[in-house]
Amino acid sequence: MTRSSLHVCTLLSFATLLFTPACGDLDSGVLEQATERKGTSKQTTDETEDPLSPSSPKHPKPGPGDDPDPDPDPPPVPAEKLEGLHIKQIAGFTQTISYEMSHRPSANPGGYAAMEIRAPFEGWPAHGMQWKALHASVVVDLAAASTLIQSVPFFFGLSVRTGDAAHMNDLQHSPVFPVGTPTGTWMEISIPGAAQAFAFAALTMHFWDTPVYVGAQHNYLNSPGYAGNFSHTIALQELSFDVPTSADLFSVCGIPQTATPTTALTQVLNCNQGFVINSGETTLWNDFLSGNYVPYDPNRVLSGQELVTTYLGTNATQHLVFDPPEEATEEDILGLRVMSEALADQMLVADEDGILITVENFVADLESDDKK
Repeated sequence: MTRSSLHVCTLLSFATLLFTPACGDLDSGVLEQATERKGTSKQTTDETEDPLSPSSPKHPKPGPGDDPDPDPDPPPVPAEKLEGLHIKQIAGFTQTISYEMSHRPSANPGGYAAMEIRAPFEGWPAHGMQWKALHASVVVDLAAASTLIQSVPFFFGLSVRTGDAAHMNDLQHSPVFPVGTPTGTWMEISIPGAAQAFAFAALTMHFWDTPVYVGAQHNYLNSPGYAGNFSHTIALQELSFDVPTSADLFSVCGIPQTATPTTALTQVLNCNQGFVINSGETTLWNDFLSGNYVPYDPNRVLSGQELVTTYLGTNATQHLVFDPPEEATEEDILGLRVMSEALADQMLVADEDGILITVENFVADLESDDKK
């Protein structure tokens, strides 16, 4: 993939980040490309229309008793205006925020060491039952779970497919929990877009602390010792994002942090702040074509680019299974879908050169390369 490289330079302020580099080696054609993409208009030179101008109607001159230097927060910067910049150019204006499952395996390594979890074709359902046991403070019989998983037809445990949420609920209400059956109902959803899928997964972790199991294919292209392996299932355990001028993903869309999935459904008003998918902590269950077979790969951190590519793999089902609490409703799921769709439009990823590109355009470039 070939993209124009931008020189990294010191930036004077968030406004200059977008419009005026503090060094002379950013060519005007590249600057124009970075500030005018997909039909967006360039910044006007008329200060009465410039939202960043101190004399703009949006920033009136202070009156008697006003703070002469109110230092207003910078306005949101849509994804298309960040596209084309180098990731280092926004580093000083972002903070990394993370969403994670409870009882994350990297923080509880002994809790996920059972051989049933390490098995390639029953591992993720066993992983889910182990998480459920830790989350509900009960004991799980993973040997019994393994027998039941293998008794389900149509390869339950091999990737994530339609109907697997029902299998997980059957498993949960079987004798695998000797004392005290945990509450909650496993659900599933198919999302064809990578950006929306990762936004949806992050929101489920935020609201419900659940792991998210995804039918996705990671090919280990740059992992010595893993060549020839490819994943059929990935557990998303933590997702991290770089968010400029915002406290979290909710503020990207003008949603208060106190929103519930249902109330957020009516509050997605102004989703116009670009943000970057940074990385994700995952556990992978693998198949292989050749080489050294590694069936189980716990707590592997994938970059944002790797996550998106993995979701688009040839054998990826793009199906997600997760576990909301008992009180979750279909309206809650709809709220998360609406929020994640809005967030998807603002999600960027850094390509192999560190240049920011919207996930939508990154995917389009991948598909174009595949057709060549």
